[in-house]
Amino acid sequence: MNQQILIKGMWGENGLIKTYEGLNYDPSKIIGLKAEVTKKEYWHFLECLPPLDFDGQNFYLQEFITGNLTFYFTIEENKYFCEIKEFAGSRY
Repeated sequence: MNQQILIKGMWGENGLIKTYEGLNYDPSKIIGLKAEVTKKEYWHFLECLPPLDFDGQNFYLQEFITGNLTFYFTIEENKYFCEIKEFAGSRY
């Protein structure tokens, strides 16, 4: 597993999405990539699809990047984050 690399934001030239696309979706390279996101980005992803394993604050995005890799959104000390993680739970 990769050491966490903190990226700023989801979109843009240096955002999380461009970063994992640039790594060719290689699971060995993208697991653990982590971005600090805005509250607006957090809520966008929470509301766009029903979340997986939502505990009232943290959740996995129902749309998967590749295999069982998806985005995991968290709130830590009033900051919002998104990390690429493996989802081991049930998709249904």
